[in-house]
Amino acid sequence: MRNLKVRFNFIWLLFFTAPLLLIALFVFRNSSGIQFKILILAALLYLAATTLHHMKDKTLTFEIIIEYILIAALALVMF
Repeated sequence: MRNLKVRFNFIWLLFFTAPLLLIALFVFRNSSGIQFKILILAALLYLAATTLHHMKDKTLTFEIIIEYILIAALALVMF
């Protein structure tokens, strides 16, 4: 039997968790505190997945890290 190598892509993690987080935001639409916690979770997941993706590709630079942090912070501020 051939040994199958499973390749984990961190961008797919975002692709599949984004709808779940959007549904959670809709379910808790009457609780802004829980919505903000869900948004923080989404921002941290975004930062982790994109950073790990760039680390895997060996294209991670300080500028990319700052860019992703600013995008996540902007999403939190817009809430």
